[in-house]
Amino acid sequence: MWTYHAPSVVLGRSQEALRDDVAHRLKGRAQVHVRESGGGMVLTGPWLVSVSVVLPGDDRRICRGIDAGYEFMALPHVEALHRLGLRRLEASKGHSTDAAPTNARWACFGSVMRGEITDALGRKLVGFAQRRQAGAALLVGGTLVSPPDWHLLCEAAGRPEDLPQLAARTVDCERLSGRPVTAARLAQALSRCVGDALEPVLARRRTLRWPVT
Repeated sequence: MWTYHAPSVVLGRSQEALRDDVAHRLKGRAQVHVRESGGGMVLTGPWLVSVSVVLPGDDRRICRGIDAGYEFMALPHVEALHRLGLRRLEASKGHSTDAAPTNARWACFGSVMRGEITDALGRKLVGFAQRRQAGAALLVGGTLVSPPDWHLLCEAAGRPEDLPQLAARTVDCERLSGRPVTAARLAQALSRCVGDALEPVLARRRTLRWPVT
């Protein structure tokens, strides 16, 4: 479970070549990192709560493929958000289908992919990413708690013209609930719900005798 005290720009694996340009535009206002999973740029900061889960690659709930991994992550996220009083949320069944075209797909929250969580208007609240290797899968989720500094992200990307689209296509917990929501409160709810989802995996693994190396 991750919360953040200061902003950072996290690039997807395919965006690594942009790292120096992004750092130059930021001029020290935020750190720049490259993650091992794919997808677009993510702006971490006090407005975001992230979850990282590693599962055995043969787990029956995710071994059916990428969509299964997103489904596994979506269920506890929706449950945690319900506990905070946020309703009318859904996991997207495909790419965003709204009529307005977007140029902001360079950002993780600039488009909606299958399995990611939106509100009733199709605005993205939770984004997912994953990476699979032999024997294991890394599943990652990020939830917007409060309004992010999209201006900073668009400036870092050299795409200030995409700010209106990015702001219009996203929503956060505070905006949906109409009252302040802290990252710590969401992290606590997510910890419980993700823990409940993981319990069958943990129980099964406790019965195994691991080799000593």
